[in-house]
Amino acid sequence: MQRDLFERVRDTVQSKALGQTPFFVGDLNKPLFFTQVELNHCPEPFAFIQRRCYSAFDSSSLEGLYQKIKKQMAIVFPDFYYSLGLAFLEKENHGQALDMLETAVEHAKHHLEEKLFALGVAQFNNQLYSNASQTLQRCLSMTTQETQIICYIKLFQPLINLLNLNVTHS
Repeated sequence: MQRDLFERVRDTVQSKALGQTPFFVGDLNKPLFFTQVELNHCPEPFAFIQRRCYSAFDSSSLEGLYQKIKKQMAIVFPDFYYSLGLAFLEKENHGQALDMLETAVEHAKHHLEEKLFALGVAQFNNQLYSNASQTLQRCLSMTTQETQIICYIKLFQPLINLLNLNVTHS
């Protein structure tokens, strides 16, 4: 069933997106989860990725969710780790946020700039200022839109001031 579903999605993406390949194409038989999951609903990791408000969670419930889903997942979903990292950042659990965001960046193939930015924030909050500076510079070097560069510079102004970086934009 999973293989049929993935083949249909792959064919749809390739026909509508000019040859783009979905992230899972490779081994269509490799399961995404260790446990049997119904593919007609949104499993927990995907539902969590859609969240943008984490007020219903505290650090222990986030940790419980992570441990539960970690046992179910057969592969790493960078966006799940990114969302979980953002949630831990919001709860000011900076150590956990750092771990989650490092995993997200390590495995991400898309939207790396936003993940790098969040990782830089977590590094800054963990007082890893040199790492945060390098991550910010990497984030800025990957960002092509001037408005986004300006936004990142403004958001990272405390780090820039702290490290007295000479970051300018034209």
